[in-house]
Amino acid sequence: MSTGSALFFRCLADSVCVEMGISNIDTVVSRRLRLLRLLQRVAVEEFADRFAITADYVSECELGHTRFEPPHIAAVAEHFKLPIAWFFFTFDDPAFEDAVLHHVEKAARSQCPRDLQFLSRISEIVVAMPSAKARERGRYVEQARVLLREQSCA
Repeated sequence: MSTGSALFFRCLADSVCVEMGISNIDTVVSRRLRLLRLLQRVAVEEFADRFAITADYVSECELGHTRFEPPHIAAVAEHFKLPIAWFFFTFDDPAFEDAVLHHVEKAARSQCPRDLQFLSRISEIVVAMPSAKARERGRYVEQARVLLREQSCA
């Protein structure tokens, strides 16, 4: 990671710390890490190999037991062509966050066309949200809620 991107990441992290509270950052990052890996349909071991880290480290980070370090966030963001801010966005509703992750986990284990379509649609939403303006974010959240309701009825 270059010095410029390290400074950007530091500024971004500091502003997120103020907005979210430091204790919530690791929880948000751990959820995003797991969400990204599942949406990409990549096993923990394969994900770890791609970034020269251990599968145990990835698992511990996804569970929120270990911090996913900034250089790893930057490497993953660059690899998947995501803004670093992607790791810090939230739906502003912890119960909804849990529901999204639960449905993605369930769908990621399936080969059913309906589940694969759900993964594709929810992926589009979560990739677009961090860079969306406030009113667009509301629209994305509503789209995600509709997708989850539809998925729950399946």
